[in-house]
Order: sequence, then structure tokens, then C-alpha cells
Amino acid sequence: MRNYLKAELFRNFKRLFFWVIMICLVTCGLLGSWTLNYMNVHYDKNLTLEVLILIGINMIPVFTYLMGLFADISIGEELKNGTIKNIFSSGFSRGKIYICKVIEAIILVIICTIILLIVTSIGGYFVLGINTNESIRSTFQECLKRGSAAVFLWSGAIALSTLFYAVLRSGTIASLAYIFALTFVGEVVSALGQYINPIFTKMHKYLISTQLNNIAMADKVTNEMLITSGAIGLIYTIVLTVIGIMIINKRDI
Repeated sequence: MRNYLKAELFRNFKRLFFWVIMICLVTCGLLGSWTLNYMNVHYDKNLTLEVLILIGINMIPVFTYLMGLFADISIGEELKNGTIKNIFSSGFSRGKIYICKVIEAIILVIICTIILLIVTSIGGYFVLGINTNESIRSTFQECLKRGSAAVFLWSGAIALSTLFYAVLRSGTIASLAYIFALTFVGEVVSALGQYINPIFTKMHKYLISTQLNNIAMADKVTNEMLITSGAIGLIYTIVLTVIGIMIINKRDI
């Protein structure tokens, strides 16, 4: 199982699609620093690297939409092309392969996020500079704390997207279902809580989207908030992965 995961990661590192995603993300980060520098020059602002990182933190919920791409890289294309049959016939159980696919997508997200943070921070440092050593240290600490909790929630989002690929025959429909779930489920649950039963209002705060918004937008995050978000993300990941294994074991591929 470990060797299979390593082989899959190595395969994806050689794929153009993965690096196109990586280059697009890094380009967006660098464009952000140049945009802030433009505002500094033309509008007499003092926007430093700290501001750029805080903007990145606020973009955590938006970044979640990309989890569908990583799930597609991991398992979506193989299901669509039917090449996953060859893997299933290699002797590995479908459950183990499915778990590897989820873990693979999570690892790819973590790698992309780390590269994005490092390259954008270096570029932002040279283009924008920093305010003070203390402020940049504090900003990075906030980024790492919130980002660490976000990784668990992103893992849950990846498990959700992978589940859609396992359930639905069309990769396009699976992608649309994932986008719909992120965008509208929160609003649907809120409406149900307002007009049907207040219990749905209590459920709303446990949604992945709600937790991501809390992490990104809160003026100050406590350790309790971070632990709660991480635990919720882990629960989603485990539960959705187990459901996905049950479905992929029964699916005719």
C-alpha cells in the first residue's frame, strides 16, 4: 500500500496538469503582491507582506473549491478512462486503493499549499517588504495555525469530492455536485433551520464551509476553535471515505 502510494505520487509529480495548477496558484500569489505594490506606488499605501498573507488567509474558503481538482487528479480521470480496472486487477483490494487515492489527493494539496506559501512569501518580501519582524512573525503564526486546521477541513472536502466521483458516472457531474455542495448546502440547511426545524440551525455550524469561514474570517482564533475545526474535518474525512469504500466495492467498473 505504501509503495503504491509512492508510485502514484511520483506519477502525478510528472504530470503536466499538476504543475499547471501549481504554476497558476503561484502566479495568482505573485500577482497579488504586484497588485499591492501598485497600490503602494499610485495610491500612497503601505501594504506589506503581512497584508498579503492575511488576504491569503481570507481566501481559505475559496481555495476549497480546488479540492475537486485534486480529487480528479487522484481518481477522477482513472474512473472516467476506465484505467482503474488495471489497478483493481493487480491484487490490491478496492478499499485500500480508494484510501490511497484520498491520501494521495491530500498530500498533493499539502505540497501545493506549502510551495504556494513559500514562493509567494519570498516574492512578497522582495516586492512589498515587511512592517516589523514582530508583525511578520505574528502573521506567519496566524497563517500556520489557521492553515493547519484548514488542511483537516480540506481533507474532508477531498473525501467528499472523491465520494462524488465514486458515486457518479460522469466526472463533470461529480465536479458540479461538489461545487453545488460547497456553495449551496449551507444556505439550504439555514433555510431548513428557519422554516422547518431549529435543529438544522445547530447542524449548520458543523458544515465544512461554515468551519472554513470561521477559520478564515474570525478576528482571533482560539485553540478550541482550531481543535474543533480539525476534529470536524477529520470526522468528515473518515466517514466519507468509509462510505466511498462501500460504494466503490459495489460499483461495476
